[in-house]
Amino acid sequence: MTRIARTDTLDPALLARFRRDTLLLAKAAEGVSTIEDVQKVTSAIKQWRDQFDTFTATLRQDLEARLRDADRPYDSAYNPNPPDKGDAQAYLERALAPMWEFGYELNGAPRRDLQLTDSRGNPWKPPEQAFEETVNFYLDRGYAATREDAIREAQRYHDRYPLSTRAEAEAATVAKWKVDAAKWARRLREKARKAWDTLGRYAEWLNSWRGGQRPLEVVTPDEEIVSLAGFRVVFRGFAESPYKEKLAAVRAGLERYRKGAAARAPVVLKHTPPIFIEWTFEPTTGGDVAGYYAYNGRVNITPWVIGDDIDRFVKTLAHEVGHHIVHTVLSKDAFSAWSQFVRGDYRDLNLREALAVMDRIGASDVFDKSLMADDPILHLQLSTLMHDPSYRKDDFLFADRIREYLEHGGNPVVRVPVHPITGYAGKNAEEAFCEAVGNLVAYGTKAVPDVVLGMLRSVLGDGVRIASASRVAWAGGACNPNAMSTAWITPDGDVIPVPPGQTHSEWANRHLDDDDAFMAQGYGPARYLTDTLGWVRLVNAYTVETGPRGASDRAMQAVVGILVDCVLARRDIDPESDTMTLGIGSNTRRPTVADFVAEFGTRQQSDALYGGLLTRQWGRTAATRPRYKDKKEVPKADGSGTTTVYVYGPRQVMNRHKDKAERIEGLRKSIGDLRKRVKADLKSDDVETRLTALGVALIDHTFERVGNPSSAEDGHFGVTGWLVKHLTFGKGGATIRYTGKSGVKHEKTVNDPLLLKALKKAVKGKQGDDALCGGVTPSMVNDYLREFGITAKDLRGLHANREMQERLRALRREGPDLPRPRKERDAILKGEFKEALEATAEAVGHEPSTLKNQYLVPWLEDAYMKDGTVLDRLDKKAATATELYFAYGSNLDPVAFSHRIPDSVPVGRAVLPGYRTRFVDIPDGTPGAKENVEPSDGSEVQGFLYRVPTHGFDHLDEYEGVPSGHYRRVKVDVRCDDGRMAEAHTYISNYHHRGNPSHDYAAHIERGESHWDVAPRTATKTEAEREDDEAERLVRKSPKLKPSRDDSKRERMRVSDPDTGGRDRDLSLNYKDNG
Repeated sequence: MTRIARTDTLDPALLARFRRDTLLLAKAAEGVSTIEDVQKVTSAIKQWRDQFDTFTATLRQDLEARLRDADRPYDSAYNPNPPDKGDAQAYLERALAPMWEFGYELNGAPRRDLQLTDSRGNPWKPPEQAFEETVNFYLDRGYAATREDAIREAQRYHDRYPLSTRAEAEAATVAKWKVDAAKWARRLREKARKAWDTLGRYAEWLNSWRGGQRPLEVVTPDEEIVSLAGFRVVFRGFAESPYKEKLAAVRAGLERYRKGAAARAPVVLKHTPPIFIEWTFEPTTGGDVAGYYAYNGRVNITPWVIGDDIDRFVKTLAHEVGHHIVHTVLSKDAFSAWSQFVRGDYRDLNLREALAVMDRIGASDVFDKSLMADDPILHLQLSTLMHDPSYRKDDFLFADRIREYLEHGGNPVVRVPVHPITGYAGKNAEEAFCEAVGNLVAYGTKAVPDVVLGMLRSVLGDGVRIASASRVAWAGGACNPNAMSTAWITPDGDVIPVPPGQTHSEWANRHLDDDDAFMAQGYGPARYLTDTLGWVRLVNAYTVETGPRGASDRAMQAVVGILVDCVLARRDIDPESDTMTLGIGSNTRRPTVADFVAEFGTRQQSDALYGGLLTRQWGRTAATRPRYKDKKEVPKADGSGTTTVYVYGPRQVMNRHKDKAERIEGLRKSIGDLRKRVKADLKSDDVETRLTALGVALIDHTFERVGNPSSAEDGHFGVTGWLVKHLTFGKGGATIRYTGKSGVKHEKTVNDPLLLKALKKAVKGKQGDDALCGGVTPSMVNDYLREFGITAKDLRGLHANREMQERLRALRREGPDLPRPRKERDAILKGEFKEALEATAEAVGHEPSTLKNQYLVPWLEDAYMKDGTVLDRLDKKAATATELYFAYGSNLDPVAFSHRIPDSVPVGRAVLPGYRTRFVDIPDGTPGAKENVEPSDGSEVQGFLYRVPTHGFDHLDEYEGVPSGHYRRVKVDVRCDDGRMAEAHTYISNYHHRGNPSHDYAAHIERGESHWDVAPRTATKTEAEREDDEAERLVRKSPKLKPSRDDSKRERMRVSDPDTGGRDRDLSLNYKDNG
């Protein structure tokens, strides 16, 4: 029940809420159907009455306070003509009189303590107890001599007046209560109208008085919906006088939260759940708490979180809303991508080095302000150890504790995040996400590392507003390719940023002004640092300079770390094609980003680069999936203009299938709620609501289309176009005969009692050409269904898939056992599926091809054709509608493969025995040879297994060139990492002519072998291959003679060519290279 809302003025909005609440109260009282409903409504009436009484009492107190203020000297200047007290009192009395009548009516509501009555109106008792009391009555009054006689008399009496069961008594009680409640509700509406009108006139008078601008003082009930800063917030335990200042701070915090979320994270503002502010917590005893409750989707927070910092309140609120987004907004794939990013964003930290920093600046603990100022990253990294279960017992918060730990032989290396968000955001991916969201909303992008911002954008899409790729938010740092003086890097790998406004040389001059060695040589400061000391000059992440002897491994690894961060943060860099500039003394190289990372980085940095790109791709796919591949305008057949044709690639088709399955599966779960709503609305007094519900019920019952007006004009009808003359009532049912889409005649039967009753009510008083559902349109039906997240077509889709499932189950039960040979089994299953498809198409009024392409979930057929399995869940296809795929060659590359099949699931390494790999040239293919496998006794191919949705192989077939004959898909037996054998798909080419792969293709293979730790191929030939080569050489034919150029001119050939007798036979024009 909506409760009285706090407001700053007695405005029309408050009165409108009062009117709405009254109507809701009356409607709820009339709509009860169970004892539990009655108890809930009576409880709501009592609660609302108590709040209303409190409100009316405080109205008088408020007016008296205003008049007292008006009598004060300083207020007399502000209000030179204060109202007469008598007039003000009269105004209030005229306003309160009808409100008291309304309150009296509230008190006259049906009682809450219900006394169950039987069918005769007597207090109800359990049948056993009532029967025993009747027996005792006959004995006590002497109407029966023995107990047996009394039992017989009691039985005779109750045969005439049967005892009521509890259910019957409850039904009788509820029926009587509904009659009383209906009478009361009518009186309540009448009294309410008068009360609100007079209160409105009082409000106009009060607000016209200048003193009326003073906020209205209304005491808040124990739990109350409050309007603050545009949010509807629930207050608990609020009292005006002690919490007045804190209330202003809460309002300011909510306003700042709204502005921050709207500017930087609109997804947070859009999905903010109900906010409960707990004033009941004591501010001194753990009152600064907050939490998200997933079971009812709300955020609880105490006002004491604010303290002296409103931003802390904003950050905490946004953090808890982040939990709500994780549970309700993020897809499974998107959160998986975020989790992998968090787990992968860790590096080793040496506690000895951290302790040296703390000792150097005199920091005694992690939270020392000097450490925060000198090295904020180290401060946050050490803070995360407090929340890491692996280190919590070691207590690394204090320098003395760290020193003691190291002196006792503790492991100096700990794992910390590379890009820490807060000390609380550690390995727990959900908490890290919420901390990032909280910092972004409260403090802006400066409080979130750039790479974390990029990942947030990946998983939330446009729900996070940071600069786009063309105008990146971190343009002032190393990631900006136009930056000229970013940092110096020492041989130990320490990064020293160059302050804004300085160049590398200016910084070096200041750094070396007291260095005697520098002053004694003739180099400039920058050359001295690079050439003599081995420093690295970082112009920006993509331009680096070293001395002629290069730089240390640690310095170059620091450069790689910065480069990897920038590649992952920006979205416009392709490591395989984009280059960077590396100056080594006077020489310049321009390797690709990927080659630079491979040459100078560590294995972990390479994994971080490609793992980050992989998760970024998964996040992008989860956040924004293109709905179509392309669209184009084509002329209409009648020449009247153009129409838009959408081109769908295999991935878009896959996404559409997936979305359709998820909608239908969601409807399968919620169809009960929809039918319950329809059942209630079929009894509604509102004609439009009742007829719209009738249209939905008929679609659900008959599986028919919703229809459209233009088709109805052509004589083709859907549900919303059915006419009264289409309907015929018979014994126990009704028949609807009509012409549907494409001129197909249909006949539907309705036998549901509630639907029959609604149909009879709908046609009452109508003529044959009147619409059965009145003025209900298809858009009205879909608006009705939108609350459940579906359309009328989804209802038909649900029934089509259900009908298909039932028919397939019946055919499989009655069908023969499936033989082992695949060919025979496929023939049986194909015939059964065709039979079920034709029967279902007839039931739902479709052509079989239309039913299959437009309504059926495709993996229903995939699963059945595999082994006769009928799916129970249409969206849970991993267990039955996926198959194993053995990847080798470029498909080993996880980044590339995730682009091709986003729904694939990595399984593990595997070996294909009895085969070997070979690079072969494929005619009309892309440049460079491609890897192939061919049979070879005693050999084996190492690869990787994926679990791929059955429909995903269509996309793989297209990529591998199966339609063009480049490869063919076959099933092979592979040996998994655990030793078991499994059947998997793979691709084999019919071409065998050897060739050399392109550099890019080989890089894909090497990256995949490195990522999955698959043993690389070797270039050595087996004994069998060497024998084949020798045999081929021996049987190769000698080159043939051809006419010389002179012979061709004379159109005749010499008998001999003098060049053939010379030492160099290759000069002869009669020889050519057939190789």
